[in-house]
Amino acid sequence: VLALIGVEGIGADDFFTTVDAMLDEPELGPVNLPQGRSLFAVLKKFGLVRKHKGQIVLTKRGQSAERDASMTWSVIVEGVPVAPGGSQRAVELLVLLAVAAGMSPADRHRFVAGALESIRSSSILMAGAQAPRRDTSGSTVEVLGLIGATGYELGKFGSKADSPWAVHLARAILRR
Repeated sequence: VLALIGVEGIGADDFFTTVDAMLDEPELGPVNLPQGRSLFAVLKKFGLVRKHKGQIVLTKRGQSAERDASMTWSVIVEGVPVAPGGSQRAVELLVLLAVAAGMSPADRHRFVAGALESIRSSSILMAGAQAPRRDTSGSTVEVLGLIGATGYELGKFGSKADSPWAVHLARAILRR
């Protein structure tokens, strides 16, 4: 996506349309979600892009990340949100653990669904910050999907498998 934006930048409408097309799953038909806008919010939160005169342009950090894969990796690991507390944090950590363990999407779904009963009945896990804000950059699960870590790979239509680097990303996020 950083290469799509490039040195010159890209018109915001072109960016949103292109990213929406890349993220749609053809077998489901068009997905009526503002995925391009959500991905832009994530990239902006990561400090990689900004909007300037109707164009989406790379920041200096974004230009460095576009050239250096290790910097891109660091930005993503540090930028993926994890809820500060409560049941949302518990669910997000469960998902990260399941991805880090290399569980298939179907096994991961069963694991998380089964664990939710324990989470809901635990006063300790339900206590704490409930993350009242609804940030446009989304939850851990949404961000992992938008960056192509879970469920499908950006630009590879129809794939239901996780990206091969998803396990390493989830482990790195859990270590931080």
